[in-house]
Amino acid sequence: LSIVLKDKVNNGFSYSLPGLDITEALNRLGGSWDVLNAVLNRFRENYHHFTTHFRSLVEAKDYDKARIEAHSLKGVAANISANDLKLAASALEDACSDQNIFKTLMALNAVEDKINQVFESIRLAISPQPAGQQPREKSRASSDRVISDNHEDIVDLINVLDANLREADPVGTSTHFQKLKTVFGNSLDNSEAGALLIELEREVNRYNFDRARDILNAFAGELK
Repeated sequence: LSIVLKDKVNNGFSYSLPGLDITEALNRLGGSWDVLNAVLNRFRENYHHFTTHFRSLVEAKDYDKARIEAHSLKGVAANISANDLKLAASALEDACSDQNIFKTLMALNAVEDKINQVFESIRLAISPQPAGQQPREKSRASSDRVISDNHEDIVDLINVLDANLREADPVGTSTHFQKLKTVFGNSLDNSEAGALLIELEREVNRYNFDRARDILNAFAGELK
């Protein structure tokens, strides 16, 4: 199905699946199917247990944290062009602000329906394994050589990625982190910078933007 979708989009047709605007999502990602594949797989992994976790927050009457979780979901849904889910998450955020348990649980039921719809569309639209993995290049090159050859690109990528993290933009963050990772390949293996890059990827995948930004700053310091 993903091959069919590519052909339709490349021929100028707008294409969407229930709860997921494929064409809009691709446009956000510069037309990269590999990045779209990776972003949607990551969304499915990170939000698989969202409603179960959210109900535990409501039961504990932790409305402040619940509102933050709903706000985060709204932002991520907007960035992957899951527009119905974005609206449902916005209503959930409002219900949490009112601290009304009945309204919150009703809104959560709507979110659960929309998030499951998005999961099903993700299953149809993309391959089951995360994409976006580029061939590892310069496997025996030293990190100094890589930095020297790509200095301006690396500086630009770090600056853009830092801005993505500051804005809590999951799509931009994923896109530019993958580009940064591709530049280095495995040239940083067994180095402090390499360990930081692995840690940065973990926090990016968890949408821990503030923590990821701290790690990115440390990573940039190791490259100087």
